[in-house]
Amino acid sequence: MDRVASVDVLEETFTPPTGLDPVETLEEHFADGWKYEVEVVTDAPADTVAEWLPRNLGRREPIDAHTTRLVATADEPDWYAEQLTAIRPRSASSGRANSGRPRELREAAEALGRRLLGAAGRPPEGAAGRPPEPGEAAAADG
Repeated sequence: MDRVASVDVLEETFTPPTGLDPVETLEEHFADGWKYEVEVVTDAPADTVAEWLPRNLGRREPIDAHTTRLVATADEPDWYAEQLTAIRPRSASSGRANSGRPRELREAAEALGRRLLGAAGRPPEGAAGRPPEPGEAAAADG
């Protein structure tokens, strides 16, 4: 929209599709067309995920009454992982997100977790009591 130089009003008209929400449609398309295909599953209903994450981060697909898949694309896995920190768990087993794919998003989420733990004064433990290397946990998951 920021590249529109002029507009010509024509005589023809059209009838928009029933139920079309142009703002919602536009915002959902902001999450499409980037380098990495993203799929994140969270243990929360779609309406709850909608409260946490804006539409431009992806399309929310209810899997069941308690689980939602977020489908999008992203160019910057590090940035996208940071946006996912808006997912707020209500207990140890709810609100968790499995940043399933791509591998780059999993690695970015792991690195972000290590940075946050370090900032809180709790460096994470890796093999032999050392901080894990980038991608180490992802490689162990297969």
